[in-house]
Order: sequence, then C-alpha cells, then structure tokens
Amino acid sequence: MCAVPSGIRISKIAIRNKNVKFLNYERTRPVLRLALSILSLLASGFWLLAPVTVAEAAWTNAAEPLGAGAGLSTSSIQWGDYDNDGDLDLVVSGWNVALTPRLIVYRNNGGGSFSSASEPMGAGAGVRGSSVQWGDYDRDGDLDFAAAGNDDVNPRLIIFRNNGSDSFTNVAEPKGANAGFNTATLDWGDYDNDGDLDLAVAGHDGTNYRLIVYRNNGGGSFSNASEPMGVNAGLTTGSVRWGDYDNDGDLDLAVSGQDAGTNSRLIVYRNNGGGSFSNVCEPRGVNLGVESSSVQWGDYDTDGDLDLLVSGYESATTNKRLIVYRNIGGDTFTNGAEPMGVNAGVGWSSVQWGDYDNDGDLDIAATGEDGVNYRLIIWRNNGGDSFTNVAEPFGANLGFYNSSIAWGDYDNDGDIDLAVSGDTASGGDKRLIIFRNDANGAVNIRPNAPALNYPKGDTITLGDTITFRWTAVTGDTTCTAAMTYNLRIGSTTANCNYFAADTNDADSSGNAVLGNVQNDTWARLDTALPVGTYYWSVQAVDQGMMRSTWATAETFAITAPPAYSGPDWYVNDTSTSGDSWTSAIGSDTNDGSASAPFRTIIKALNSAESGETIYIDKGIFDSYVVVSATETAGIRIDTNSITLIGKDSASTIIDPPGAKTVTGLYGIYADTQTGLRIQNIGVTGAYDGIKFVNVDASTISGDSACSNGEYGILLMNGSDSNTVSTSITGFNSSIGILVTGSNYNALDNVIADSNSNAGVNFSSSSYDTVMNSTMNSNGFTGLDLNGGSNYVITGNKANQNSSYGFYLEAGTNNNSVKNNTADSNASGGYYLTGGADTNTLSFDTAIGSGDGIKIVNSRNNTIAACVVRLSTWNGIVLSGARDNILETNLCRSNSMEGILLADTSNFNTLRNNVSETNTWSGIKIAGGSYDTVTGNTARWNAIYGIWLDDTATNNVVRNNTVSSNANIGIYLSDGSDTNTVDSNTANSNSDGIKLQASHGNLVVSNTADFDTYDGIVLSMANRNLVETNTCRSNLQVGILVADGSQYNLVRNNTADTNTQVGIKMLNSSYDTVTANTVRGNLLQGILLDGSDTNTIDSNTCDVNGDGIKLSASHGNTVTNNAAISDTY
Repeated sequence: MCAVPSGIRISKIAIRNKNVKFLNYERTRPVLRLALSILSLLASGFWLLAPVTVAEAAWTNAAEPLGAGAGLSTSSIQWGDYDNDGDLDLVVSGWNVALTPRLIVYRNNGGGSFSSASEPMGAGAGVRGSSVQWGDYDRDGDLDFAAAGNDDVNPRLIIFRNNGSDSFTNVAEPKGANAGFNTATLDWGDYDNDGDLDLAVAGHDGTNYRLIVYRNNGGGSFSNASEPMGVNAGLTTGSVRWGDYDNDGDLDLAVSGQDAGTNSRLIVYRNNGGGSFSNVCEPRGVNLGVESSSVQWGDYDTDGDLDLLVSGYESATTNKRLIVYRNIGGDTFTNGAEPMGVNAGVGWSSVQWGDYDNDGDLDIAATGEDGVNYRLIIWRNNGGDSFTNVAEPFGANLGFYNSSIAWGDYDNDGDIDLAVSGDTASGGDKRLIIFRNDANGAVNIRPNAPALNYPKGDTITLGDTITFRWTAVTGDTTCTAAMTYNLRIGSTTANCNYFAADTNDADSSGNAVLGNVQNDTWARLDTALPVGTYYWSVQAVDQGMMRSTWATAETFAITAPPAYSGPDWYVNDTSTSGDSWTSAIGSDTNDGSASAPFRTIIKALNSAESGETIYIDKGIFDSYVVVSATETAGIRIDTNSITLIGKDSASTIIDPPGAKTVTGLYGIYADTQTGLRIQNIGVTGAYDGIKFVNVDASTISGDSACSNGEYGILLMNGSDSNTVSTSITGFNSSIGILVTGSNYNALDNVIADSNSNAGVNFSSSSYDTVMNSTMNSNGFTGLDLNGGSNYVITGNKANQNSSYGFYLEAGTNNNSVKNNTADSNASGGYYLTGGADTNTLSFDTAIGSGDGIKIVNSRNNTIAACVVRLSTWNGIVLSGARDNILETNLCRSNSMEGILLADTSNFNTLRNNVSETNTWSGIKIAGGSYDTVTGNTARWNAIYGIWLDDTATNNVVRNNTVSSNANIGIYLSDGSDTNTVDSNTANSNSDGIKLQASHGNLVVSNTADFDTYDGIVLSMANRNLVETNTCRSNLQVGILVADGSQYNLVRNNTADTNTQVGIKMLNSSYDTVTANTVRGNLLQGILLDGSDTNTIDSNTCDVNGDGIKLSASHGNTVTNNAAISDTY
C-alpha cells in the first residue's frame, strides 16, 4: 500500500481527470515532488496502484491583519523586521473602505498573527496614492522607513526614525513641512557610495510631476542632489528602483510613469557619479513606456547582470503590458518574455521578483487590471525566457487593483510568502491578505557565507577610497552569478554605524532579492572615514531572499597622513597674472610662504619635510636637477609623503630644459618613495613625463603628461599600490602610461589618446586595474597587456586606434576584461595573441573594428555576453586556439563571418550565441577539429548559417537554430569529415543542411523545413549517415543525394509535403535508402534519376504524385517498400 507521509494530515482532496491535488495540509510541508499512486479499492478488497500527477499546493489565506474582508487600496506594502526579533513585520499604507488614508506598522506575533504596533501619522491617519519602504537611513541597526502620498490635505514625504519599542518619529520632510508627493513612488539606495541610504522619489508635488534624488547628509538631513529629468520635471503614477545594471559598482535608476506631456515613459538612467545621471536607454522606445506601473530589477536569467520586470498601462496603444526585459549589456535591454502574451499585461499594478519554489531562479508575482478583470498571478520561471502561470491565489481571473505586493518568508519555514493589498472589486472591496506559500518546492536553506579577501588588518590613509573584496559564494540553488551580497561596516564587530545592514546572524530571511551591494564581489566606499579601527563583514543573499550568516568580521584601520612640523610651501613664476594661491612673484630667496613664494619647485622640495604640501601656481617651470651622470629631471622627489598641487594641469607646467628625444630627461622623477601625491600639474617636453621607480602608495591625480619623447607616465620596478586618476596622457612618442614590473596599481578615469604606440601598457605586472578610462586614436593599441596576471579592465573605451582597442599578449593570464567598448579600431577590437590564456571577456562591446574579438594560439579563455557588430572583417575569431568558451554573445551585421574558428582551432565550445545579419556566415569552422557548436542561433546571414569548411573534422553541431539564411543553413564542404550534425533546426534557408565533398558524417535528428530549395543535400559526399531527420514543406526536395555521392545510408527519416520530391537520388550510386517515411510530396515520394546500383528498401511512400520512380537508372534494388494512395 501507499501510505501518507508521517506527520501529514490531508484536510481536503479533489480528484479531477485521475489527478490528485493537495488543496490544504497541516503541521509540516515536506517536499512532495515524488511519484505517488492513487489507491483504488476493488470489491475483492485488494488495492491497485494507478499513476497520478501531483499539482502544486494552494496558496493559503493565512492572515488578514486589518480584519476579514478589510484592507487598503492605492496602497503600498513592505516586509521588514523592524523590531529585530527574527521574523518579518509589515508596513502598509493606503485608503480604507471609508476612503480614509492609513499608515500602519504591523508586528508579526508568530503563528500567522499580526497586530497593529504603531500608526506613525496618528490613529486613523496616513497616506493614499502612496509608497512606503524600510531602510536604516541612520545606520543604528534597526529599520526606519520612508512614506510618501496624500494625507487627504497635502502631498507628503516623511522619513520616520525607529526609536524602538514600536515608536516611530517624523525626523525629516525632505520636500518641506506638509509637502511631498501624491501618486508617489520611492526607493532607498546608496547612489553615492558614502555608506548611508539616499532616496529616489517620483510623483506629483501639487504643481509639477517630479523625479528627485535626495542625498542623505546625515543627522536626519536630506538635500535635493539631482533631478534626472530636469528641474521641476518628472513622472507620476509610476515606479522608481535602484539597481547596478552595468556592474560598475554604483547604483543606476529605472523609472516609469506618466510625464507632463502625458507620455507613458520607461527610462534607465546610468549613474555617472557626482550626482549626475544619463538617460542611456528607453526600452519601449523614445518617449514611450508605461504608467500606472511597476518596475523591478532582478537577474532572472542568472547571467550576472540585472534584468528589468515592467508592468503598466501604455498610453500610446492603450494596451496593458507585462514585459521581462533582458539586459544584454552595452546599455541595451531586449524584450525577453511577455508572460501574459504579446501586448497583454496589467495596469494599476504591482510586480515583484522572488524565487517562491526555491529552484534558484526568479519567479514573478503580479497584480493589476488586465482590461477585463482584476488579477493576482504567480508565474514560475522555466528558464529560457519562459514563464508559466502556476497559481492565482485569489481565484481564476480574480485579484487586485490599485495594489501592492511583497514577497517575504514571514513564517520562517524556508519559502517566501506573499502579502497583497488593494481593491478586489469595482464596488470598492479593499483587502489586505497574507498568502502562505504551501507550494511543494524544496525548503530553502541558508547559502554559505563568503570569504573576505580585502581589507584584512590593512591600514588605509585617511581620505582614500576603500574597495572591499570577497569571494563569490558557490554551492547554493541560486547560481554564483545571480548571488547578491550585503555589506556592513562598523566601529565594533556588532554594529553597522558606517554601512548599514541587519547584523543579527539569526535573521535568515530578508525582504529583498538584491543585497545592499548587489551582485558583484566588491564594493567601493567613497566617503572618508574618521581615523580609527573598523570592522566589516559580508553575507550572501539568494534569489529566495535567504541570507547566509555573516562572514567572520575582518578589520582595517584608518590612519591620518604622517604629521609634519613645517608649513605648506608655495611656488610661483615671475608673474602674478592668473595666480590662485600666491600674491607675489617667485624667488628662491623668499621664505616660501604664499606672500613670498619660491621661484623653483626644487627649492620648495629642499625645504619640505615628509607630510608637507607644495602649492605651485600658474607658470612654466624649467629648472632641473641631476639624477645621475646620464639623467636629469625637472624635479626629483627624495622625501616620502610629499604632495605637489598645481593650479590645474593647463596652467602649472613643468618643461625641463633639453630635447625630449634625449634619453634620461624626466619631468617629475621619484625613486623608492611612498605616499607621494602629484595633482593638477602638466608635464611636457621630457623624455618621460612622470617617472616612478619603486614608488608605492602614491597618487597621480588631475595631471597631464603630453608631448613627451617616450612615455607620458612610467611606473616601474616594484611601484605598487599607486593610483592614477583623472589624468591625461597624449601625443607622447611611445606610450601614454606604462606600468612595468609593478602591482596593485589603479588607473581610473584617465585619458590616454593619440600616443604613437599604445595608450596604456602593462608589462609583467599583476593585480592592476584600469577603469572608466578612454584610450583613443593611438598609433598601435588603446590598451596593451604584455604579460602578467589578474588585471581587472572594466568600463573603458578604446576607439579609433590604428591597430587594436585592447591587446593581450603572450603570458597575459587570468585577467578580467568587462564592460568595455572598442569602436572603429583598424585591425580589431579585442586581440588575444599566442599564450594569452584563461582570460575572461564579458559584457564587452566591439563596434566597427577589423575583427571584433580575436583569439590567436591561446587557450582556456571565456568570451561571454559580448556584443560584436559592424566589424570590418569578422565578429569573433579563434585562430589556432583551443579549449576556449564562447557563450551568450551577440554577433550582428559583421562584414564577413559572425563567428570564425580557423587555423586548426580545436576543442572549443560555442554555445548559446546569436549570430545574425552577417555578410558571410553566422558561424564558420575552417579546418578545426573537436569543436562543439550547440544551442546557437544563426539567422538572416547573407551566405550560410553554420559552415564547416577546409577539412573541419570530428566537430559536433547540435541543438542549433539556423533560419532565413540566404544560401544554406548548415553547410559542410571541402573534406569536412566525421562530424556530427545533430538535433538542429534549419528552416527558411535556401538549402537546410548540405554536405559537399564531405564524408563519414552523422546527420541525425535534425529538422529541415520550409527551405527554398532542398531540406538535406549530399553532393559528391560519401559514406555519410542521414538518419531520423524530418524534412518537410521544402520548395524542391526533402532529401537530395546527388553528384556522384556513394555509399551513404539514408534511413528512418521523414520527408513530407515537399513541393517536388521526398527523397531524390540524382547521378548517385551504391547508396541505401531504407525505412524512411515519405508522404504528401507533389511529384514523387522517392525518385532515382540517372542513379545506379542503389538499394531502396522498406520505405513507406503515401499520398505522393508517384510513390517510387526510377528514371534512366539501372541495377538498383527496390524491395519491401509500400507505395499507397499515390496520385499517379
């Protein structure tokens, strides 16, 4: 017998169509995904077992905090553990049935019981058309919250501080007293990386539609830092959400709603830093989007970047929409799925990502009005941009309007539940319901805690940016790329008073699928911490909102720069025109004060001690010092911790005497120093502009080093942990910036243009970083990595260089090249040459370059999620390369091949790429072996979809989609032997699959249909196996064996409804055609034309013009075939 599992009491069973569905059960909820049997009792008393299907259990109405049948509309709701007792509480706002605005904090008492703990705006008071969100704005370790909406008198925006003991105080009204926003939306996020939460708000302020970013100044003060849509401009009836979509370490902003021009809008703003935001993408099109809307960031396809879920009303078409936009990199979002159907969705809506079934990917919950009904739907993420409606908790075609939803595991049972508020009927039936997740997925467990990498007991100088790094978490149902993280920083191990998060290790369930630093394994803190010792830790957050324990805290210390005994020093030339700091002309007989400055920087350096600053006013400084018998310099720094500050790099110029072509002439020279700072100084006319030899922990900022004889900036011989930022190097006779034999250096926001060789070159170095920099119009390449490892190259542009954008040479290994752009470089965008191994290129863009990405004689590299288009030659090229992976790339409109494997490139994997509208082929393997091509899409190419040529052997072409290519879908030519072509779809090409002079191949289980000529063609091809393929509705022949092809075996195929012939043998011999099904072909089922000594055996030919026809063919064996109901 089949027994019910121990501890389960089934309270109701419904049997429909021989299926069993558990509608409710009590006590425990173990995993039910197993094979059960329905039990039938016969008259004889024996039990028989019959197979059944177990459907997902119901979502149970577990609580209605406002009372049965009661609730709020035009509402907002969010889970959060405000009392730090380990379970999720609830804040909710909106209109009740008496049309009274409410704002209520509910305490979770456990056991499905919730009680009103606080009404922060007063009993029976609150806001409608509202938005509420928890956030620890004051970094004291408990959740505060922000609320916006209309209190029935005024639009409001209020920050409530959590005082403990269920008490909340109005501490700030950023828009002003009794002012704020109606039909509002808001979101907390630390957009400026200073460690505290800022606030984005949109809505109607009573006069204008607005979109404002408020900066948290500390002490309960918030200031208007940015208005991305313009002053007094913005959106209403919309949604705002922070998310780092471009993985550059700062929060960007997605917004939707109606603008003042009555346009529905959907905009993605990139955070440029400094309070600046750029409109980089409007996924619905310019001035198009959704209103009465909801947007949410989430990585639904687990590829490591944030995608966008959008719902709302589209004023341009009057359609309701629900769209999942996939982030494909390069500020581009594409329509990945429409779960409710094309041009269908919900308005006056709310959407949320959440992994309700604990399978590691994000599912969807949505409410709203679909044009006919109010709806509440849960969709399961099936992968591959597919979502299935698995539950409607309020009933089929029933749900909520003017609504809000929030996922959260309120009962701590390992799966997320759903809170919903809103109107449920046109008559004003308002509800607030908590639906318990009784689905039969696996119980979610806490992910592993990450390992902390940096800082670990390190000392950091006051004012320096700190980058925290940790190791990605593995082994969870949420894949590594989709895992996100929370960071905390405090003055003790127990608090988070400098970067806020819930520090309670016992709190496993959160209220968000994104951690506070989202899905990178690093975070940047830009604010200057006071001198002292600090503690930091990180926890992982999975797609089911489950949080790991906090990693064991590490420490770091902030120290003040070394104290100095002397004053600041000042230098000026012989003019006071345009000066900033000095009031007199310079003379080395002066005392070096602002009123009596020195004339030479050399004099100031001789006077300054460690820790002192030299201010150099406007002028040209051409004195020099002797470095050695063969070397001189404009200035030489011999003291640690010296700072040189110019007025600006165009005004304060060091130009040492002598020709810049003379080796050993330097502008600024330092050897074996630490803690130097060179700021706002221009250097020109030297052989090397700024040269550091074994100089550590120093900064070059705001400088220019241009028109020098060799290098603009040179860091060499163990010059480690230096920073070069916002500096310009151009028109140097060799390289703009060269780093050689030096580690842990960072280049940030530099410009290295128009140098004779490379813009930036790293040689034999490691752990260096180049970010947010521009390297254009250089004589060879933008960036040259010449040996070394563990470089991080991110967010850069390398355009219009004479050869390459990014060039990785032999011995350059284990590097990350991510989110860069290479445009219009003559030879190639990204080039990896002999022995550049185990590198990762991801989310990069190559436009209009020679070859977009090229790997030559290198191995174990990964090229992922890159966009390559409009290349002069090929999109992505592997030449003599092996063991590389190309996946999820987009190769579009390149002048030759989309993807090319050439020159015996072996053992490479091409998977899940899209190659389209290329002038030649989508994918070509020329002479390679043991390569795997799987899951790719090759379409709309001008010649072939996938092409194996030049004796390409032993390759696997499997599960690809090849469509609408002008010539052939999949083409094997010129001795491409012993390959496997398996389970592909080739439709609407000229020929679907063709083998030309290629032998010993397996062509099995493919579909070739609707092709202009033939489905599968063998021409001068011998000893191939063509088996279990489907060739249907082709305009000429289903399967054609022609041109002297011999000893081929064609069996178990289906060739139906082709315009001419199902299977045709043309001038071929010694071939075997057996056990095929050939139906509905207009002329013949099987035709032998000038073909001798073939075997036609055991085929079924139905309803063709002629069943089997031999024309001018001799010595063939035709046996055991069936030809039925043929027209002739």
